Order: sequence, then C-alpha cells, then structure tokens
Amino acid sequence: MSNNLIERIESLALFFTLKQDSVIKSLIDALKARKDNQDNISVEALFYHKLLESGYADDWSGYVYNLVRFNDNIWAKSIAKKISLPSQVKEQAKKELKILENLARQASNTLFENSAYIWGSKNQKSFDYDTLAQDIEEKGFGIYARYDAFVFEERNLMPIPNPPRIKLDALIGYHSQKQEIINNTKAFIEGKPANNVLLAGDRGSGKSSTVCGIFDMFRGRIKLVELPLVNIKNITYLINLLQDLPHRFIIFLDDLVVDKNNPQAYYSLKAALEGSFLNPKTNTLIYATSNRRHLVKQSFKDREDEVHKSEGIEDALALSDRFGLTVLFYNLNKDEYLDFVSRLAKRHSIEVNDKLLKDAEVWATVKAARSPRTAAQFINTILSNLD
Repeated sequence: MSNNLIERIESLALFFTLKQDSVIKSLIDALKARKDNQDNISVEALFYHKLLESGYADDWSGYVYNLVRFNDNIWAKSIAKKISLPSQVKEQAKKELKILENLARQASNTLFENSAYIWGSKNQKSFDYDTLAQDIEEKGFGIYARYDAFVFEERNLMPIPNPPRIKLDALIGYHSQKQEIINNTKAFIEGKPANNVLLAGDRGSGKSSTVCGIFDMFRGRIKLVELPLVNIKNITYLINLLQDLPHRFIIFLDDLVVDKNNPQAYYSLKAALEGSFLNPKTNTLIYATSNRRHLVKQSFKDREDEVHKSEGIEDALALSDRFGLTVLFYNLNKDEYLDFVSRLAKRHSIEVNDKLLKDAEVWATVKAARSPRTAAQFINTILSNLD
C-alpha cells in the first residue's frame, strides 16, 4: 500500500505543488522510511507533529481536501476564468483527484502498522470532479477562494488571514454618507453600474473605518485589496490580475495624495479610474480616502506661481472628477461632537454629566478637532482611568 501510494503522490502533475506542503512532504518521508525499514519513529513523529499543528489530526480528509480546493493550478484557474480546457487536462485532473481522494481516505492504522500515533477522519470529503469544478467556477480558486482581504505589495498579492472586524452599525453618525456608499456597493455586487468612490474630508472623521465597515457588511460577496500608496504605479497590473475572476474586488487606497512630481503614479491612477468608467462590467472598483477634496499635492512654489497653480488645479480636478462618487466627511460642530461623546459614553456605561461634556470639549480644543476619532480617544482615556 505505502509503496503504491508514494508513487501515486509523486506522479501528481496538475497538483504538483501539493507535494511541497510540509505535512504531505513529511508523510512521504515517513512512508519512505517504513519502506526502507529504517528507524522511522522520529520521521513519523515529525509528520504527526505537523499534522497536529495544522489542527487536522482528526480530519485528515478535510486537510487533503483543502489542499486540493485551494490549490493554484492551470485546471482550477481555467475553470474560474471560464477558459476552455483541453480534454487531456480534464482527464489528468480526474485521474489525480482519484489519487488524492485515496490519500484522504487513509488513517494511521492503514498506513503505519503498530503506529504510536492515531490520526484519521470522522467524515470523508468528496473529490468528485464535477462538484469541485462547479465550486471553483462559483467561488474561485487558490487564495481568492480562501481569503477575503489582501494587501498588494509590489506585484504580489498577499492574503490577510484575519482582517479586523469593524461593524458599520458601531460607527456613530454620518448616516447619509454611509448609506450612499452602501447603495453604491450593493449596485456593484448586483452587477449594476457603480462608481469609484472618494471619501474626502477632515482627519479622524471615520473615512477609513467606513470602508472597512462596508467590507465587513458585504464580506463573502466582495473582497478587499489594500493598495499602499507607494505601489500605485502597479494599479493597472493589479486590475489585470483580478479581471475575469468570479469575485468583486474593492481596491482600497487610504490617505490618498498624489504627488505631481511622481507622474507615473498620477497617470497610472488616472488611467485606472478612466478604464473602470469605460468598462461598466469591471469586477474592480476603487475606494479611496483622502484628507484633501482635490488629490494632487502641490509645492509652495507651485502655489505662488500662477501658471503652475492653474495647472495644479486642472490636474487635481482631472483626477478627483474621475471618482464618480465623492462623499464628504466633515468635522462635527460642538453639539454633534458632544452628542457623539454622549452616545459613546452610554455604550460603555459611563455616566453622562456636565463635567464629562466639559472635559470632552477641553479635550477637543487640545486636539484641535471635533471628530469621531477625538471623541473615541477621549472615551478611551476615561475607560483607562476607571478602577
């Protein structure tokens, strides 16, 4: 059994990268040690250790299934992107799925006689070709199927396994602004025309938290890709990477300011915004936050020079106008700010009285801003000093 299984695993071609998985690799090493009659207790111990670390010691079938389901290979990629597959690729996939299903049905007592370790599966997963193909067509492949949030570093899409959960309902105020973005996101998910969104306004007003809250609200129906500003030059590459996948992506640019002296970034973003406008069936939208209503950074010299000033205004408008929806977040007035503080205080069971509100106003004066962030920082300070 072990000899045939080793040969079958090593024959995998479409699923070649599965053999590089640390658990599978240590299993092969343990099987080879048994085959060669070597002292194999330490090799088996390493395999069992890695399986325990994975959390699948009692669900071996599930472990192998997840390796298969989230593998990045030409078969899965073609199905997800609805690219026609040659018959030989389909037949090879069916053949390898049978090998992997057989592997998934193994347990400690079937592979290792008198093993010191016990592992196996309570339930067996199905590796049926048609079922897997349909799941990939609907939910994607590889990291796109496994994760909902990513960060794009240089030209690499890195998954964020546990993105922070921010509930939109927990963000007090700015109801009309949030509703505009909710409506736009719903339209995007439903395949209707939708706009790139610029959330502009004062610092600390909850722009970034709103984007994260929108993502959390629609999680499972959209995916979020954070694009660091230093990497804007690669935005077209990112959009091309994501196109044709069966998902909808929000590309998130936080604290966006485009330096006019960096023309590659400026024109890359401008082209990306223009491209999504011309292609209403795109599966990507850009959501950006900025403390500036107009996005192009100017030097002091540019502002003094009338020609440069005029050009700067035109450049700023050319970029910001390409966001079909601009949602403005301004700082709160005194009454709104104190109401915000009161509601946060009640949420944390803090008594609201004249002293609390007076201290909150002093805090805002010191911080030079009446904003949701300032209010939250004030309440956090109160909480940290409670006995």
